[in-house]
Amino acid sequence: MLYPLLLLLFFFQVPGLICQDLPCAARQMEFGSVCVCNSTYCDTVARLPPLPRGSYYHYTTGQDSPGFTQTNGTFLAETYGKGDNNTVVFTVNRTVLHQEILGIGGSFTDSAGMAFNSLPIATQDKFIESYFSRNGLEYSAARVTIGNSDFSPRYYTYDDVPGDDELLHFSLADEDYLYKIPLMQKALNASPNGILFVGCSFTSPSWMKTSNSPRSGYILSRYLHSWAKYHIKFLDAYSANGIKFWGLTGGNEVQFPFAIQNSFSIGTLALPADHRLWLRDHLGPLLQESNHSDVKFVLLDDMREFATYWMKRFAMEPQAYKHVKGVGLHWYWDWESPVQLNDDFHQSFPDQLILYTESSINTILFGGQAVELGSWHRGALYMYNIVQNLNHWTSLYLDWNLALDTSGGPFLQLAIDAAIIVNETSGEFYKNPMFYALGHFSKFIPPGSRRVDVQSSLNNGSDSREQLGEKAASLLLQRFSQSTVAADPGRQEDLPAATPTTLPTFPPTPELKLPKTVICLATANSDNSSTVVVFNSKDEAVNVTVVDVLVGNISTTVAAQSINTFIYWPNN
Repeated sequence: MLYPLLLLLFFFQVPGLICQDLPCAARQMEFGSVCVCNSTYCDTVARLPPLPRGSYYHYTTGQDSPGFTQTNGTFLAETYGKGDNNTVVFTVNRTVLHQEILGIGGSFTDSAGMAFNSLPIATQDKFIESYFSRNGLEYSAARVTIGNSDFSPRYYTYDDVPGDDELLHFSLADEDYLYKIPLMQKALNASPNGILFVGCSFTSPSWMKTSNSPRSGYILSRYLHSWAKYHIKFLDAYSANGIKFWGLTGGNEVQFPFAIQNSFSIGTLALPADHRLWLRDHLGPLLQESNHSDVKFVLLDDMREFATYWMKRFAMEPQAYKHVKGVGLHWYWDWESPVQLNDDFHQSFPDQLILYTESSINTILFGGQAVELGSWHRGALYMYNIVQNLNHWTSLYLDWNLALDTSGGPFLQLAIDAAIIVNETSGEFYKNPMFYALGHFSKFIPPGSRRVDVQSSLNNGSDSREQLGEKAASLLLQRFSQSTVAADPGRQEDLPAATPTTLPTFPPTPELKLPKTVICLATANSDNSSTVVVFNSKDEAVNVTVVDVLVGNISTTVAAQSINTFIYWPNN
């Protein structure tokens, strides 16, 4: 009876409410509410027409209001709340422009494709619409794994013939044709703006590495050129399938194993000097000579603590630095490190982009269960992190797997949560709060928009370790250093084909706490609209006034534990 009732409500006009979207089909799960999609029903968020100057749309998602709820309102001439301790005032100055936003999105992995393929065809269409279409989140960027990752059904690369330095046996794998390329093509067909693809390798062929296995190891010097050529062949192969890439990173978390003193079951190691030489003498020249000379190189693809250190060492060599477009970062140590590290990086390298290329929830760092359906807290972590990083020079923000199954896989190493969880048995999928957290940015901040200046009446100060509560990265280091690591499994042919590898067992991780605050992000958009995002992590409702110095004031009350987006057209 739920879906007919929702459709009935959809056709009723409520004052201040524009009933253009299909609402969330909410279902209470163990950890909170999800929005359920199946072959006949899925909530939508349409792109609405511009409003006259002085009017705005207001979208909200809250702990007690899953999905998108949309109302409209009118700017006021008065400035309510100035000097009022009970009102938070955000002053938006669209004449002060900061970095361009390139896109918001997720990642195409083997596991995401397997979850997608397990759905009925009609439900698959709803999945694509939800992420990529005008009636969905309009994802505009995505990470793509080059070969296998820890979210693959098996260990493989594109050339597993030892010593084939000319890559005569290079070929895409079945996984590309089954799980990634078809899904990417569907996404491109649904996207109104196109999709910016960033490729990332997790491992080279085993025979190229010192470890002679998928495990973390250095690229042998005699294979540096082959490893560069491997990337060019990947670009060629995907181009032949109609998929062009915007950029490549240097490999997934090539520095992180040094910090935790532990190798990954899938990985490639690199130090800045070696990586710089590889780019200068091999990958950079090959890219320029290929049909992919416009593809950008993004170094690191690791934690932000390493960003300035790495870039300084690339800047020492102009012939390598000229190939670098930016730095790829992962969010996992953001909870221990101040966001001002982004500011330091931007001040030192204003010509380089900051690109967040991976975010996800794992039990080692965030505690709890691998999958927590309906967890508002996990969605709130995304909301906070995205606002903070976009406010500090980040131009791109990517989630990890687009979808996973109800176990948080398939996986080779560690199960995690995802914005969409697929239930193969019931043929439906669940949109977690993380989905809507990402959607408030991907939907309402189109590619090419610019962040603008916002001043807050709150004195939030710096994002110190104390504010963020649990020292998550320190706990992570402690757990890895105290754990017993399984012996190296040896040669690739001796590795399991589809069974997850054994990870160390760690004591329970305390839940990561967010500061109780209200924060704001504002953008001047490429479609001539303006967007203001307000996130309230407090457990009580807060009076908020948004002052646009050129238009007027939005005065409203934002619910406890909610994210709110206001869209308006200042020049209409």
